[in-house]
Order: sequence, then C-alpha cells, then structure tokens
Amino acid sequence: MPLLANGHLTTRNLITIRKDEPVFSPLSGQVEPAPLEFIKITGTGNTWACCFYQAEDMSCGIYKHRPLECRTLKCWDTDALTRLICKNVINRFDIIVKDDPLMAMIKKHTRECPYKKLQLATPKKHHPAITPPNVYRKIINDDLAIRQAAIRRYNLDLEQELFYFGRPMFQSLSYYGLGP
Repeated sequence: MPLLANGHLTTRNLITIRKDEPVFSPLSGQVEPAPLEFIKITGTGNTWACCFYQAEDMSCGIYKHRPLECRTLKCWDTDALTRLICKNVINRFDIIVKDDPLMAMIKKHTRECPYKKLQLATPKKHHPAITPPNVYRKIINDDLAIRQAAIRRYNLDLEQELFYFGRPMFQSLSYYGLGP
C-alpha cells in the first residue's frame, strides 16, 4: 500500500487474481484455484516476467521501491518467500476508493461472475449431459458483457480492465476441461 500511496506502483502495474481463479501455486507446483483474492505485479506481454524487469541490463526498474515479495526473494533459497504466500495480501477492494463510480460494476461482476460458478459447470463435477455448454457459455458471456460495459462507460484500457476485473474467465476454460 505505501508503494501505491507514494506513486512507485500504480494500478496499471497490477493485476487482480480473483478467488478460485486457476493459478500456479508455488506450494504445490500445480495450477489450482486461488484460495483468496489478491493482486500481483503484471507480467510483460503474454508472460509472467515482471513488467519492471529490464532485460537489457538484467535489472529491476523499481529496485529501490520493490514490494516485499521481491525484497524477500532469494532464487537460491525460496523458503522465506514461500512463508509469505497468502499472508497479509491486499486486494483491489483495499485500493479502490469506496465512492469510485466503477465500484458498482465491480461488485456486480464479483457477485455474478465468481469462478466457483464456472467450476460447478465443469464436466469434472457433473456429467456433460447434465451441464450443457450453454451454462458455462452464459457465465463467460456475463463476464465479458460486464467488462465491455465498464470499458465503454469508463473508457478503460487493458491494464485498467485487468486490475478492476482480473483476467477474463474464458482464459480458464481449458483448466476446467471446457471448450468454446
């Protein structure tokens, strides 16, 4: 929070990982549902390479003002970092001011598009004949419709969308054994 307050980080540098969203867990070494909502620094392009990593000189663009996780990381010994996982995390609701006009849409999205709904629509949980494709398509379409409405109404760019709403749910379909 102090890095945000001091302007060393902005929400454009952050992405929301929503509760139950499939993510890689360094604890298990597997992709699994996130146990809680949290934010993390965005990656570069289609990778999770930190957006502050400067490849030309292999340095950090915010080294003096890097987050706790970065200060804790020792590539040769990850125990200290592992102990921080899911401890004292912040989420988008800690950052967004309560009277932000976008808050109503974020709450609607959180209520209507939880990953738990997508998880319950999977063939792993139910027989495909019982859960037809239109069930999970509706969830995906609701997610996209709320995002598109927010983008149009508030002129959001991709970085803002990813902070306010997290990754689009359709990107998780393969994890759930679902297809288009």
